[in-house]
Amino acid sequence: MPFEIRTFPTGQLQANCFLLIDKATNNAALVDPGDRSEKIQNMISIQDINVTHILITHAHFDHMFGCGFFKSLYPSAKLLVHQNDVPIWAGNVKFAQMFGIKAPKDYINQPEGTFKDGEVIQIGQSQVEVVLTPGHTPGSVCFIDKEGKIAVTGDTLFGQGIGRTDFPGGSAEQMRDSIVKLKKILGTDYVIYPGHGGSEKSGRAIKGAEMMI
Repeated sequence: MPFEIRTFPTGQLQANCFLLIDKATNNAALVDPGDRSEKIQNMISIQDINVTHILITHAHFDHMFGCGFFKSLYPSAKLLVHQNDVPIWAGNVKFAQMFGIKAPKDYINQPEGTFKDGEVIQIGQSQVEVVLTPGHTPGSVCFIDKEGKIAVTGDTLFGQGIGRTDFPGGSAEQMRDSIVKLKKILGTDYVIYPGHGGSEKSGRAIKGAEMMI
């Protein structure tokens, strides 16, 4: 089944946190919790949603500083990131200081597990495929729901552009390759949900990205 998707900007940098809900079971994945959010917590509680996974598109602080808060609420949820971004995760406290942001007291200093390129993650009766898209970070990924034709693209592909490649671990060459990869997978009729900003049709988003790579 396709997912129902809810979007919640979080933290000082307003990174998007997504809730991917399998309506058949009310199981869900929380993607990129950048900060604690009572608004998300309340919605999950009111709708009696069972959070089974906390998935991270890439390990920058603005996409995972809320992991401790939500992990304390949903301790059985699997907290996962791509294996290539585990070293990025470890440097987040210092990286956040560059932006004048302190790590939360409940900061989790490492993920519980990792996933690989091409791995399929089952959430209730629905599933997402992990697609490795390095460039912004070595382990940046997109989560793709092929049935619903939606893609959570993190800071790889925005509605109008691409993520920065000048942070540690970034690569302009890898970003170009990742956009080519996404163009083949998504075509023009998916809806992308990026790490910052609003959703967009994949065709328009990729056309804009191609002008920047």
